[in-house]
Amino acid sequence: MAVKSADANGVLAALLEALHHVDLTDGDIKKKMIACTFDGASVNQGAKGGVIVKLRELMGHVLISIWCAPHKLELLLLDATKATDFIDIIEKGVDPIYRLYYGSGKRRREVNAISAVIQ
Repeated sequence: MAVKSADANGVLAALLEALHHVDLTDGDIKKKMIACTFDGASVNQGAKGGVIVKLRELMGHVLISIWCAPHKLELLLLDATKATDFIDIIEKGVDPIYRLYYGSGKRRREVNAISAVIQ
């Protein structure tokens, strides 16, 4: 769905419209939504009036917000291309992600299952 306004209210309206478009009612959304992921833009993650704050108010329960890992990686790579010690920056950003999945058989299985679905 198109975002008519780039502020938190506009993004939230487009998000809800998209969810309604796939036949989720407001009741379904409130009952089933437990987490969401956004990039780090203040319109999304803003602590006072971001989309996540507005969603939490709408849900009336705890809603987990996860900063989109691929977007974080993209920002890391953009920063790294501007730096002189490119490899150090890449290692510092990628190593925690690697350790998160390598250190847990369960997480590796989960990420492999996701990978199989999107291939």
